[in-house]
Amino acid sequence: MRVSPFLSSVRRSWPLFFALIALGVTSSFATDEKEQKIQAKLIWGTDEPKPANPKIKPVDPKLKEKFSGIFKWKNYFEVEEKHFALAPEALKKVQMSTKCDIEVRNEGHGMFEVRFLGEGKSLKKVRQVIPPGELLVIAGDDKNANAWFVVLNLE
Repeated sequence: MRVSPFLSSVRRSWPLFFALIALGVTSSFATDEKEQKIQAKLIWGTDEPKPANPKIKPVDPKLKEKFSGIFKWKNYFEVEEKHFALAPEALKKVQMSTKCDIEVRNEGHGMFEVRFLGEGKSLKKVRQVIPPGELLVIAGDDKNANAWFVVLNLE
């Protein structure tokens, strides 16, 4: 049986056709991503009572319950809360306090890199996916047996 030249060329081009389709599909996933709305909180963990500063408030009960099951402190106070949006492949520096900044990079597909800066020095770096409803937590020691936490979640 003789195959026409047209059908022969179509058969030879199937792999190319599927490769182009695959490239189109994967590139459309990459370009369809939208900016992510992020909530960041600076938390202080301590056994001390609430400070007099009216801006500092106890963390919400759900977060306290999560932290109490993992960490040793009796009290967790929210020092600052920030909301911001971050486009894919973008980097944003956010001041959480006079001594604390975070740099957040949206690497796309739910992956984020977060760098914690204390007094301008890079202290911690975390790179992980933040699934909706989950938290990314960076923690470190503070003076007087206290701790600090930066908690990020997607809004």
